[in-house]
Amino acid sequence: MPEKLLREYSIKYYNQIGKKCINYSLLGCITSLISKKILITASLDIIAENFKSLGFDAIIASKTYYKKGRLHSFTDLYGKKHRIVQAFKKQYKEIIIIEDSPEQEYYKIDNVRILSPKHIRCSI
Repeated sequence: MPEKLLREYSIKYYNQIGKKCINYSLLGCITSLISKKILITASLDIIAENFKSLGFDAIIASKTYYKKGRLHSFTDLYGKKHRIVQAFKKQYKEIIIIEDSPEQEYYKIDNVRILSPKHIRCSI
C-alpha cells in the first residue's frame, strides 16, 4: 500500500472512531498532571501520529519502513512495550501505566503501577 494512501486512511479512521473510543475525561485528568506523558502503542506510527494533538509529550509506536513510496516492512511493538518501560525506568523513579490489557512483564518491573482505564475516575 502506498504511504500517502495509508496516511489518508489513518486520518479518516482516527476522525471516525476518535470521538467514540477516546476517554476524554481520563485524558483531561492525565494532561493536567505535571509530569511526562508518553503514549506507547503497538499501532503503526503512521496511525499513532494522529494522537499528537491529545497532549502527549512523546509517542512511541510500531515503526513503518517504506521503499519507493510503498510499505516495505514494519517493526511491531506488540508484546514488547515492557522493554520501552524498562528503558524509561532508568530515567524516572516511578512510572504509571494505564492499559486495558497490560503485558505480564510490567508486573516484574519495580516502582511501576498499572491501572486499568475502566477503574479510573477523574474529575477535572
